[in-house]
Amino acid sequence: GAQAQAKIDKADAAFDPYFSQKVSSRVSGYYSGDVLTTGVSKPLAFMNGEVFTQYQLADGDFPVYEAEYETLSAGEFRVGISLSLLQGRDTDERRTGLQTARLSLQEWQARDNASVNDQLYVATSTYLKWYESSLKLKALDEMTFALKAGETALKRRVEQGDAARIALDDYQNSLLEV
Repeated sequence: GAQAQAKIDKADAAFDPYFSQKVSSRVSGYYSGDVLTTGVSKPLAFMNGEVFTQYQLADGDFPVYEAEYETLSAGEFRVGISLSLLQGRDTDERRTGLQTARLSLQEWQARDNASVNDQLYVATSTYLKWYESSLKLKALDEMTFALKAGETALKRRVEQGDAARIALDDYQNSLLEV
């Protein structure tokens, strides 16, 4: 269970804010310059989105195709949100990992519950077998007591001459068969 929860925490961490910094420098040539880009991003759990802030400071000469590096003297600050409008926006790797981790936890919980239920079933079955055996022993004890009482009464009748010895022998043989 702890491992399954750790997988959820790990998958959930994909949506934690993160800090990035990039420094580029061209030290010689016709185009030379330095660029510092620093940003903080927070992935969103819906629409493959992200909220971001970014600061960029550049100094130098850049070719036209790198004009994105040119900034004001104090740098430039950006704040924004990006959302995916594509059809598969909810099935990216981070969200799929989070759903998979949650399903793994549910699977573990189901297996754990099944294991507990199996143990309870075995324990209940064992108890019921023991209880049934104890009832059978009690019934046999009562039956033995009743048969012994009948044997004592028959012995007394034989001693008094009311019944023949053969009746007592038959009774005792019947007891041995039971």
